[in-house]
Amino acid sequence: MQSGLLLTCFSLVFSVFSILSGHLGDAYKAERILSFGFLFTAATFPLLFLAHSYFQIIAVLAVIAVGISVFHPVGTALISHGWGKGIHFGLFEATGCVGVLIMTLLFIPLVTFLGWRLTSLILALPSLPIGLVLLLSRRSMKYVDSVDDPQNSSLGVKSLILFYLARGAQIFGGMAVFSFMPLFAVDVGGLSPEKAAFFLLFIHIGAAPGMLICGILSDYYSPLKIILVLALIVIPTIFILTLSPPLLVIFLFLGILGFCSIGVWAPQGVWLARATSQRTRGKAFGGMMGLLGLVRIISPLLFGFLGVVLTKHLKLCIFIAKF
Repeated sequence: MQSGLLLTCFSLVFSVFSILSGHLGDAYKAERILSFGFLFTAATFPLLFLAHSYFQIIAVLAVIAVGISVFHPVGTALISHGWGKGIHFGLFEATGCVGVLIMTLLFIPLVTFLGWRLTSLILALPSLPIGLVLLLSRRSMKYVDSVDDPQNSSLGVKSLILFYLARGAQIFGGMAVFSFMPLFAVDVGGLSPEKAAFFLLFIHIGAAPGMLICGILSDYYSPLKIILVLALIVIPTIFILTLSPPLLVIFLFLGILGFCSIGVWAPQGVWLARATSQRTRGKAFGGMMGLLGLVRIISPLLFGFLGVVLTKHLKLCIFIAKF
């Protein structure tokens, strides 16, 4: 409960401020808003050294979420303004995924030798030089819309809402699968909790090339069709995983799951860039990150509850069948 509440509070603040960050990125210089996010993150992580109770830690993490919420909405919009091709979105997302992989591998030894407070400070240190570089940067993107350029045409609010609903449903199911994958590895695979935690690594190993390849494909094919194909591949992939195949096969299909479910983000960026005006693009990306934060709050809780209810009914059916 305590661990879940930490994530819920962080995700709630992240969701709200992602939307706000997208609006600010459209209204002011994106580089300045990004620099604020990085510098604010670097400044607030040391507050963990002053937190000595559970609720103080929650409060500090909520403040930290404000700075972290700036990066993706404003950064993705900035990529679309300056470059905007699928390969650029793919590189942007893939490098972030590689960063997650590296820090996941480094996190356990860092925490073991340095403790979680000092480790948190080390994780925040790169934000300081990046924030200063962005703050001192004199470069600023010019927002010039061209009604003749299909890349800058706006498809309307209804199309955008429909896209959000579809992606929200897709992320809703995917978040549940990712959240309970370590539990699946323990209960079904018989692995120790420490080894089961590394299951998510194989998802990110598949996600990095997935983002890059799908981003490149988005320059030649419809991003919506790519998203549809990836979503369809996910269905049999999850089904095969539930059959408890050999461990090497599980690792392979976890990579496929990461390739398809997380690789969607690159073509998603391309579609949003084409479907929105440059002057409102930050709001569009902020809305998507806000939706992600909302799903992070609801999905694991709801599917966990359903798992308990369905398990109880299954046990009851088995009990009745015996008689």
